[in-house]
Amino acid sequence: MIFWLHVALLLTAAGGLLLAGYLTAIFLRVQRGESVKCFDGACPIVMQTPDARLAGFPSFYLALPFYFMLLVFAVLRLFGHAEWLLWPVAVATLLSLSASAWLIYSLLVKLQRT
Repeated sequence: MIFWLHVALLLTAAGGLLLAGYLTAIFLRVQRGESVKCFDGACPIVMQTPDARLAGFPSFYLALPFYFMLLVFAVLRLFGHAEWLLWPVAVATLLSLSASAWLIYSLLVKLQRT
């Protein structure tokens, strides 16, 4: 059972890393003034709102190192290492989920008003 939880964590981290990389590439294209088409068409609009930033950085800039470290942690846990990191990773993940909830709220509620 624990093995599969670590595999799920590994897959989640890999997916998050890919998504953060995709959004970073789109953001850099938007910053250069290039035409951007993304899966829902709203990416350029969302990326230009103040709510898309955390601590002054685009949220996906912060997501890249987070998901990379989560991926490293998942691999270490698969091999039985880094058990002492469980609580710090859990706290970082809760903070990440809180930020994600705020961004979802901003996208679904606040941007719909504009």
